[in-house]
Amino acid sequence: MVSLLSCLVSLALGHPFESQFVGHKSEIQTSTDRLVLRLEVEVPLPLVERSFQESKQTDKKQWLSDWMLEMQSDMAENVWLELNQERLTTWSGVEHQQPMWRESSKFLVFSTTFTQPLSANVEQILVLDQVLIGEPSVFWREVTLSRSVQVLDTDQIVFTDKGTYTTHLQRWEMEEQRREFRMVVDMNDIWQHCDTWWDVYILGEDRVQGLKQTVVPVDTWREWKTGKTPLWLGLMVLVGTWFLGRRMSSKHRWYLVIISILMSGLLLPVPYRFGILILCGVGSLVPRLRLLCGGLAGCVILYPSWVLGLVMGYFLLFRSKNGNLN
Repeated sequence: MVSLLSCLVSLALGHPFESQFVGHKSEIQTSTDRLVLRLEVEVPLPLVERSFQESKQTDKKQWLSDWMLEMQSDMAENVWLELNQERLTTWSGVEHQQPMWRESSKFLVFSTTFTQPLSANVEQILVLDQVLIGEPSVFWREVTLSRSVQVLDTDQIVFTDKGTYTTHLQRWEMEEQRREFRMVVDMNDIWQHCDTWWDVYILGEDRVQGLKQTVVPVDTWREWKTGKTPLWLGLMVLVGTWFLGRRMSSKHRWYLVIISILMSGLLLPVPYRFGILILCGVGSLVPRLRLLCGGLAGCVILYPSWVLGLVMGYFLLFRSKNGNLN
């Protein structure tokens, strides 16, 4: 506190950005049952000094203590949340951290965490930051979501008719409309939940991802090159392999299982996987190897999900209608 007061008394000149703009840095996390907003308001020290001068008070220490409490109250009252176009009167939880002085950047930083439970029928989300609305400000936002949340629309990523897009995420911007965050979601999409299960338990992805990853269309070829088989492609390959396997001999099935298990322990770069697919194509010219090569190609395409193919496909393929091996 002493160092903060001394800094307020004798302000050093800094970057014009520091002395002219309030920084609003927000991080929003959304899952199917909760929304969490972490907001940092970076107040330039010249603005703090100006507020003290306008207060006409003489006891700076007491004024500063009261002013910081006012700022926290202002943040609690002027960060609004609307769900399905209905504004909530209060957040479920509001937690303030102790204000910090960042000596290197000459900011007094206020940090507050807002939480709000979400129900399954939530479709429209609006977060509006009206803190220090009369002061020139810059805005920075980061958004992460549970993979189970399907985003139908958002004002943070704007697409053009040519398919290109502009993102307003993770960058400082001065436009006042950046005080708003809008998102249209679907919490109950069955395919999205299945896709989440596939990504998390089969591909080993994190349960959360950035808004950009959620909204921007997936490049299937690029994903496959990095070892990520999309759910729809995986299901197609599994079904195709299942039909192929029904016509295989028991010996060929065992060969395919053993080869798949051995390959599943390898990290195959794209050239090797592509080479195996070419060999499978050549091998399919031999009639007695056609089915085996087709099943092996399916395992390569499913990379790195061969084990899933074994569990979901060949467990059934090994069993005949009467429960015995073919």
